[in-house]
Amino acid sequence: MHFLVLSGVIICAMFVVYLVLILPVWMVISCVRAEEHSKAGKTAWCVFMALLWTPAAILYALSGSPRVGYRAIGAISGVSLLCLIAIFTLAAKRTLGYASVQANGFAGFMSENEVPGISDEQQRWVISALSELADEIDEPASLLSIRTTRLKFIDAALVTMLVRNVSDGQMSQQEYGDWANTFVIRDSFKAKLTK
Repeated sequence: MHFLVLSGVIICAMFVVYLVLILPVWMVISCVRAEEHSKAGKTAWCVFMALLWTPAAILYALSGSPRVGYRAIGAISGVSLLCLIAIFTLAAKRTLGYASVQANGFAGFMSENEVPGISDEQQRWVISALSELADEIDEPASLLSIRTTRLKFIDAALVTMLVRNVSDGQMSQQEYGDWANTFVIRDSFKAKLTK
């Protein structure tokens, strides 16, 4: 987890460095070297970029030489995409980590307390299912694996569904049946995905 946080911070810091330092310097150099601008135009753009730095550099990238603009926008898009991937990965890890803690905590709660509305056998099955969900959520896997990530989020949704069903301290037979059916459907979905 710490590696992911560090990776996200580094990638976002690289984006900030790119926008604040690299892009403006690149655009000033590009402006000075541009053959299509007059000396007055080059001077005006350079003064404008010196005063407004990053916003002026982005504006120049969009309105200056198309060749330079495409490269700059491509680089901004690439770095932005890396930042979004880092943020998504951090959010997904955090969400799944919370679901795992919630599943383990709720399994412990149900082991120590009787849940009105369902039989002892049903309660033991729910505890077992919760433990299975927590183990599968905790199982190390790359978040880049779409199948694994989908299954982990389905598991997290099942944990959330159960916690909501039992939030009033009891579970009706209807809530138990709905949750048990969803768990079984999840098993068949998992079997199809792992083929």
